[in-house]
Amino acid sequence: MVTSAHPLHVRILTPLMVAKEDACDEVLLPSSLGILGILPEHAQLFCEIIPGTVVMNKGDTSAFIHVEKGIAHVQDNKITVWVDQVKETL
Repeated sequence: MVTSAHPLHVRILTPLMVAKEDACDEVLLPSSLGILGILPEHAQLFCEIIPGTVVMNKGDTSAFIHVEKGIAHVQDNKITVWVDQVKETL
């Protein structure tokens, strides 16, 4: 696990709600390019999200959010994920 003084701020949005919003140390995104690992100070990017699981790691804990297709934007330690729907949150 990566621990940072500047955690990432993550928002997972659907057309109807904010499905998840939290600060974490690392995020794994299921993208059309493969699984993308995002750490603090990551370069800006846009990517296509494919159905799969977003993993949010914070210290020794992880949150798993199952998402449908969408897009993600990373900039200035902020990750915004817009998806059609969240299938399940563990």
